[in-house]
Amino acid sequence: MHINTLADKLRAVMPAPLWELFRKLANALLGPLHFSLETGHLRSCLYSRAMDRYGSPLPWFTYPAIQFLCAKNFAHRSILEWGAGQSTRFWASRAESVTAIEGDEKWFKALKNDLPSNVKLHLVKLDLSDVPPGVIEKKFDIVVCDGLDRFLCAQKSINLLKEGGAIIIDNSDGNQGTRPGFGFIELYRDAGFSRIDFYGYPPGNTVQQCTSVFFKADCFLFRGEERPWPPLSFWVYPPEIMEDWQKPSVSSPRKD
Repeated sequence: MHINTLADKLRAVMPAPLWELFRKLANALLGPLHFSLETGHLRSCLYSRAMDRYGSPLPWFTYPAIQFLCAKNFAHRSILEWGAGQSTRFWASRAESVTAIEGDEKWFKALKNDLPSNVKLHLVKLDLSDVPPGVIEKKFDIVVCDGLDRFLCAQKSINLLKEGGAIIIDNSDGNQGTRPGFGFIELYRDAGFSRIDFYGYPPGNTVQQCTSVFFKADCFLFRGEERPWPPLSFWVYPPEIMEDWQKPSVSSPRKD
């Protein structure tokens, strides 16, 4: 029985004061549980891995950032990641190509034979001195900084971003590399980027964090071509049911 149907039946037979008390207690207790089940937060906690309710990979971003990104169409987009993992699989299922840079050799070996064919994984030194020329000579639609030295990654990312693209930095509320007093917030502000912060809980975590998106004029993420999604819709329904929501409206035919 659907929870709303059950609530209607109970409301019809309970005295109004008792119903109101029951409703408040039910919302207080069931709301967090419903969120945890529908988003996959509970599953992520149990498996120590970021995933949705179906077990599909999610980035370890905050949930507001995840839902914002899941409403966008990345079918013809290229992604560069500093730091590989669940997010690499997440992007691979949505984007045309993913280039992932990893600095941990043990983690690199664990990942390299378990990634989709549209992913290129590279092992580099932590000082980024050996990033392959084929990477630093390209430009990408989305650059994600979620590993290695975030400040060094943030520096290199500026020249690797396509016009109209965006840079995403996770844990932006407290991880600004090894240079106190000059972090990526100031770096991007001085380079002319705007910033939107997405605060909230990440998968499998009980501490709120921040995921930030840095962008300049005409960023494709903010053109508003996609319709707003129903709350939690990308978790409640399988991906194939929600594909239509990612299609641009008829009045917004841009594809660049």
